[in-house]
Amino acid sequence: MKRGKKSQTTIFIILAIILVAFLLLFFLTKKDVLDLTALKVNPQVKPIYSFTQSCVEQTAQNAIQHIGENGGYYISPNNSLYNGIPIYFDKGKTSVPTKEQIEKELSKYVDEMLFFCTKNFAEFQDFEVKQDKIKTTTQIINNKVIFKINYPLSILKEGNSYTFNNFETEIPVRLSIVQEVAEKMIQEQKEFPEDLCFTCIEDLAIKNQVVIKMIDFQDSVIFTIVDINSQINTGDFAFYFANKY
Repeated sequence: MKRGKKSQTTIFIILAIILVAFLLLFFLTKKDVLDLTALKVNPQVKPIYSFTQSCVEQTAQNAIQHIGENGGYYISPNNSLYNGIPIYFDKGKTSVPTKEQIEKELSKYVDEMLFFCTKNFAEFQDFEVKQDKIKTTTQIINNKVIFKINYPLSILKEGNSYTFNNFETEIPVRLSIVQEVAEKMIQEQKEFPEDLCFTCIEDLAIKNQVVIKMIDFQDSVIFTIVDINSQINTGDFAFYFANKY
């Protein structure tokens, strides 16, 4: 019996070691979980890396808020109200940005606006910083938005040179769900172009745990999908679009 218990203990120890090794390998190879770049940053230039990462996170937040206020667009399309809110349904015709299109719009925002946060690294007078073109890839999945940013930086300090390239951040916003709600609302509207199905809207709101607001505006109705489960810049995430009748 004693030998049996020892054998069992040995097996459990081996299994535990294998499990730990597997988890370690997983975390070391999963960029979404562990930012290895941060671990490798030389302490001498850590302030610049931390500053840039902070700008990445803030710009990503701003991108999501801006895209929500503009119905999925960085720059409002031609068929929009005067305040920039895009028209998704216009007398029978529909125009709803896909998830993939919104991802590209978010990337455009970060590509063009991140520079305004880093401000040419003017506050780092002791460093010589050279920047290259920013290229962002955005992914909208489940309950978050992932931004992967290639931002090549060459840094010179006291004769030593350093380089950074990749930054990443995840924003816990349910943009995927909100976009799907908007899409389903327009599908319903297309089936019944002359009517507004209030019960359908209410059912969508309850099912997806969002609040859907409506306001008449001239010959249009402005819809706001508010996700109380997603916070962006200290407020609930809101997504706007309009239908014209």
